[in-house]
Amino acid sequence: MSQLIKKDLIYPELSYRIIGILFEVYNSVGSGYHEKYYQGSIAVSLQKARFLFREQAYAPLNFKDEKIRSYFLIDNKIIL
Repeated sequence: MSQLIKKDLIYPELSYRIIGILFEVYNSVGSGYHEKYYQGSIAVSLQKARFLFREQAYAPLNFKDEKIRSYFLIDNKIIL
């Protein structure tokens, strides 16, 4: 697996684990639901995978002159 890890990711192993959880949630839940259902499913999956995370953690991020709030802060490293 170490050959598949991209060099331009800051936290490649953590990123791939999170991406795996996101695919698992999508494949299990399917498409067309409100964001809150995916958020709850992701929280359950992160908890079962023993990630340290905070839901709806504030992140001072601006997008098109609007303040955006982050939904997950994972291992104090990745904002999702």
